[in-house]
Amino acid sequence: MLIGSTVLNVFLYFKNTDTGRSLENAQASISRLEEKASEMESNWKLVQSKYSQPVSLSGMDVAPNAAAKVFWMKNTGEVYIDPSNLPAAPAGKQYHLWGIVDSKPVDAGVILMDKKGNRYNIQKMKTFGKVEAFAVSLEEAGDAVMEAPKGDIYVMGKM
Repeated sequence: MLIGSTVLNVFLYFKNTDTGRSLENAQASISRLEEKASEMESNWKLVQSKYSQPVSLSGMDVAPNAAAKVFWMKNTGEVYIDPSNLPAAPAGKQYHLWGIVDSKPVDAGVILMDKKGNRYNIQKMKTFGKVEAFAVSLEEAGDAVMEAPKGDIYVMGKM
């Protein structure tokens, strides 16, 4: 009986350890899904806002199949971009958003392409009071603030 009890206890100990690991994995998975759902809900509210004016950015000669979408908030001037249809930036390069104001490019910031191995969806950029158009250029990595695009314009769209 003592040997049988010992074998049963060892078996139950290992089964409990496996169950604990499975529970931890399930809780981590649920946490990631909740975070993703919250982000999607936030993005959906932005897209559906009555103040949101979507601007489609179409591919230029250098990348005719590229596309992006900007959401300009009419009430606040906030700018959000969905870069999910831009091609992956080559090593050492980064995308940069520009607002065209009074026929001149104005820096709107660096577009982040991935977060923890996942592609970014909608992200907030710099705010504009008024803007005529938006464009995205491919620039050397590390240039965070620029006065004008130095690289090729990949996509562009007018208000």
